[in-house]
Amino acid sequence: MPKRFIPPVIVSVLLLAGLLVSLNATGEASPALASSARAGSVEPALAASDTVTYYQYLPLVLKNWPTYNGTVEIIDHREIDHTRIVVLLENQGITATLVKVEADTWGYGDGSTGHGTGYPYLSVVRPGERACLRIVPIPVGGWTTYTVQITQIVTDPAASRAVLEVTSVNPTQDHVTGQIRNDTQHTARYVRAVATLYDGSGHILNCGYDFVSPSTLAPGEEGEYDVYFVDNPEPPARAVVQTDGVME
Repeated sequence: MPKRFIPPVIVSVLLLAGLLVSLNATGEASPALASSARAGSVEPALAASDTVTYYQYLPLVLKNWPTYNGTVEIIDHREIDHTRIVVLLENQGITATLVKVEADTWGYGDGSTGHGTGYPYLSVVRPGERACLRIVPIPVGGWTTYTVQITQIVTDPAASRAVLEVTSVNPTQDHVTGQIRNDTQHTARYVRAVATLYDGSGHILNCGYDFVSPSTLAPGEEGEYDVYFVDNPEPPARAVVQTDGVME
């Protein structure tokens, strides 16, 4: 088969296009990606989108990777048994009422790819708060590499949720139990306890939630919670419990 000749001007245009793709919306070069892929293997292509800047690859490289508007950042994540992904967010801007996080997976034996979506267990994430979530990519299990990215943020400075007093936190291998008290002057309904677990190095280990019993707390009332975990990779070194619900 005869070889095709590519004029030098076309090569120059292609090289320039590649350079432009590597720049983000602010004109700054994208940082290098941390990857779990073998040396010499081909990485999945970056998606071109005005709402996505960077991917994060396994293994974790702890940096404050910026999101598209700087409001919420992914500050930590980990996989559990190559079936679930736990993500920790931090709000460094305006009160957020919706944060959509998407995960893509690669490395299935048949060459297929997977995808999953998750949202924080807190219905409202206030400035300075951290919030956790879990994603189960479909197909379930079998992947070796994943990416996580924030693809949507909705903010509302006036939004609020039930922020109550957590009076006790008792973590074990499979449970986080304790009590929550309503110290406000309003009744709280649909009260949940959201537990974020950390390992001995301070990285996120797992997260989950449980409705408080009773789930409606009048002013001064106290309820109990029991967040059950079936897949903790190891006993948690620390647990942080936050509350969620609707204030009347």
